[in-house]
Order: sequence, then structure tokens, then C-alpha cells
Amino acid sequence: GVPVPAAYAIATAELAAALGMLTGVLAQWAGIGLVLLMLGTISLHIFKWHSPYWANKKGWEYDLIMLAFAAVIVAFGPGQFALPAIVSMLSSIFLTRLTINHSLISMKFF
Repeated sequence: GVPVPAAYAIATAELAAALGMLTGVLAQWAGIGLVLLMLGTISLHIFKWHSPYWANKKGWEYDLIMLAFAAVIVAFGPGQFALPAIVSMLSSIFLTRLTINHSLISMKFF
């Protein structure tokens, strides 16, 4: 169905998007990529391969679900438990403690 170079490009894009979604790093861009990939896959299923809807009959149901999940990430972002949010939270805690310790040390000497 799909030429080999295109299949490698699609597989690489899906892997990169999965890593982006998993870590939350550039998750919305990864979501946009997945939406485009799933739109292409669904159109192949419907117009070229004439697949039924249900996934147990090699249909495009799963692709539609993945499209919906990716669209939610694009619309609302990765959330508060994504890697960038956790790193930001931990760095702000570290910097706050560092500032408090620095002010305590400076108070002892002056």
C-alpha cells in the first residue's frame, strides 16, 4: 500500500510523536503530527483499502481513537504531570530553598 521510504518516514514520525507525548516535551506539536498522520491513515483505510469501521475487521476505529486523543493533547496541552512541568516545579522549589539558605547565611555574617 505505502512505498517503503514513506513507510520509514511515517514510522519515524510516529516514534518521535510517541516520545513527545510520553515525556510531554513538545507534546502539542507531536499531537499535531499525530492528527495529520491519523487523518492520512484513515483516508487510506476508507478511500483506498475500503476497510470497514471496526478494528477487529482491520478497520479504522483505532486510528480514529488515536486522532481524538491527539486532538485533546493539541487542544489542552500535556497537563501538569508532563516532564517540562515537573522540571519547572522542581527547579522553582530548588531555587526557593537556595534563596532561603542564602538569606539565612547572609544574616549570620552581618
